[in-house]
Amino acid sequence: MKATRLPFVLFFSALGALSAQTVSIDIRDGDSVGFAALTRMAEKTVADNGSWIVEVHTDFADPNSDAGLLRNDGTIRLREGDPLPAATLYGGNLAHRFFDLDLDSAGNLMAVVSTYTQTNRGDMLIWNDAAIVVGQLPVPLLTPEVRFSYAFRARANAQRRVLLIAQADSLQQLFAFDLDPTGAVVATQTLLREGGFVTGNPFPVRALTDSYNALALNERNEWMTIAQTGPRLPTDNDWSTGKDGLVILNGVILAAEGNPSPVAGRNYAVLFPGSETTLNDLGQHAFTATLDGGQATDFLLVKNGQKFVQDGDVLPALAPHALSITAGAPVFLANSGDLFWFASTDAPDASRDQAFM
Repeated sequence: MKATRLPFVLFFSALGALSAQTVSIDIRDGDSVGFAALTRMAEKTVADNGSWIVEVHTDFADPNSDAGLLRNDGTIRLREGDPLPAATLYGGNLAHRFFDLDLDSAGNLMAVVSTYTQTNRGDMLIWNDAAIVVGQLPVPLLTPEVRFSYAFRARANAQRRVLLIAQADSLQQLFAFDLDPTGAVVATQTLLREGGFVTGNPFPVRALTDSYNALALNERNEWMTIAQTGPRLPTDNDWSTGKDGLVILNGVILAAEGNPSPVAGRNYAVLFPGSETTLNDLGQHAFTATLDGGQATDFLLVKNGQKFVQDGDVLPALAPHALSITAGAPVFLANSGDLFWFASTDAPDASRDQAFM
């Protein structure tokens, strides 16, 4: 299971027990990454054994080869301008942009990449040196043929299971791929698709998430995400009215907009877009939600179906200030059962009103 991503300007390592850990700086702005000096970092992934890969951007003179994927041993795994294992219809076969990354403890890297720069989507999904799907080509092993266009989000685990939310046949679809040790696809499933149905909901799926923090996969191949469905009421033509969003665990509805939340008297108002999801390898789960009712208490963090924290709560570590959280921050559920999350409060001092819990 991989940690969710957090923004940073320094890349840190934590060594030893959590109660007495040592923090070291692995890399920072201005450091050499072999071919130039670091100017900023973007995508990153940390394996369960502590190894990591981070997307680095540099002051290299040629803007077409100034970025790359840096390993924790200081070597470049893949650099902008390097050849990819396949060619796309429009962009050729050279790497130009990097998106989602997942690294496992065996060193296997999944990456969403694009062969052209003017895009916010990936047109190839790779696993080590193998291409899983390639832009404008058929999705492997699906009959009848489904043609892949571009990627929204992807996750992978050490079991060589890869999840991909993609545009295919002009529809948003969630695919699951099983790979052999070389990266060849041996099985493909369509878990969700635009126009399809989720068990227990009579209305079709209208949209899948494009948020990395709203797609989760654990080492038991369990998965969790959010989706938007069609109107729940015949008169509900505005899909932003809190009647259509779902949190889904292994194809089963875990929470639905308009349904009761764990907080008595409060229903879920917004789950799509905006909810974040997380799973650990024991099947425990958590997600964020927005409730109906007063805005001062509308943010809720749910763990295993129960309230964990809510806007307006006063936690001992943050007292006397109450929680005042805006949806959008990632959450991470460790195998220990500890839930890590970003907190903000109503403290008047803006320099001391936030914490990572």
